[in-house]
Amino acid sequence: MFRLIPHRALIEPKASVARVEEADEGAEATLRIEGLLCSACAANVLRRLERVDGVRSAAVDLERGEAQVSYDPARATPQALVAAVEGAVLFRPLRRLLAAIAGHGRRRSGSSDGRPVAT
Repeated sequence: MFRLIPHRALIEPKASVARVEEADEGAEATLRIEGLLCSACAANVLRRLERVDGVRSAAVDLERGEAQVSYDPARATPQALVAAVEGAVLFRPLRRLLAAIAGHGRRRSGSSDGRPVAT
């Protein structure tokens, strides 16, 4: 089922590494994805992450705006994961324009539902 979170159209899409845990068998990363707009966007992010060499598994949570990625740190880096997510953003110029008009381009997401909060 298609899911859309409309207020996120006003947040400039970007990804960041929230957490990385390394173990003997590999690494796990949690990526924070601001501006994750819809289920199609989440599916596109998932496909991009799964194409990164060294990624063993990935899951994207639209509601939380996060991705969990299991990977081989000898073949992939957290920066490569972030680049894959940011490369998956659809309509980036339009999304940046909407965020700038709404005044959300410089705010950071801090609430649990991904809405921007003033700092």
